[in-house]
Amino acid sequence: LSGTCTLWVAGRRGAGRQLVSDAIVAFFITVLHAVMLMCQGLVLAVALNSKRNGLLALLIANNFVEIKGAVFKRWDVPRIWGLVCQDIVERLHLLAVIAFVVVEDMDSAGSWVPGPNVLWESGRILASEVVIDILKHAVLGKFNDVRPGIYREYMKDLCDKAVAAQSHSLHKLMAFHHLAPGCLVLRTLTTLFWLKLDVGDLKQVVVRVGAVACVWAVLLLVKPVMGYTLKMVAHRYVV
Repeated sequence: LSGTCTLWVAGRRGAGRQLVSDAIVAFFITVLHAVMLMCQGLVLAVALNSKRNGLLALLIANNFVEIKGAVFKRWDVPRIWGLVCQDIVERLHLLAVIAFVVVEDMDSAGSWVPGPNVLWESGRILASEVVIDILKHAVLGKFNDVRPGIYREYMKDLCDKAVAAQSHSLHKLMAFHHLAPGCLVLRTLTTLFWLKLDVGDLKQVVVRVGAVACVWAVLLLVKPVMGYTLKMVAHRYVV
């Protein structure tokens, strides 16, 4: 899509139609990705609120299939780096999904305090994901004779690329597509905005809108500061 935009700005003939078609395809892919993440959140919410613990245990146990499907294959250094990026992106998606589940549980309970059972089970899911990733990379390194120091080389290579890249495009280094998780986070924040909101109380509505405006302003300031901080940390690591 960005390449098509460049061609359109340069005035290439036919680039306008190609830009429109690429934008439509990108829109539907983003919507589909966001819907899949939301469905994942709904499945997780059903598992957490189910009286049978077997459903949640099944979701956790299915992660061990990932180990079986990964460690018995031949992996080279570039493929392992791709797997590392995939695991990092998966953790970010999982955090967005869990935040969605927790906020929806708060909305159904009509309380600003999350349920302790939901928090406990969410913590179990996160912990199991971390443990499974550690086991996966440990066994994968053992079967493929990959030394642990390769992850420090990955970190150095990532920092080199981060120093040379623009701050607004750092997420591309990890192959992280932020639009779909951003849609899920926006849906979560919308639910949080309407939580226990009395529409008839004008003062409460104004306070809530003002809080949203303040948060938005803070995020606008945090974004460039975070990008600059990441580049500084990367530069210090390389040097």
